[in-house]
Amino acid sequence: PGAVTPFSMITGVKNSVELFMQLKLRECKLLYAHPLVNDRTVSISIENLTKFMKEIGVSINWVNF
Repeated sequence: PGAVTPFSMITGVKNSVELFMQLKLRECKLLYAHPLVNDRTVSISIENLTKFMKEIGVSINWVNF
């Protein structure tokens, strides 16, 4: 089982996976996502998500769907 979550980039970055996120999400105060298990949810600000991604070597591709 898995969950679609930006946190999966912690392993995806090792496999050349790119992260694309909807531009409108940058307007949110908090995002809610599964922390690699789908029976839990965590909240994170865009600022902290960006910091986390940078720390693990991921660049977020912001796109306007």
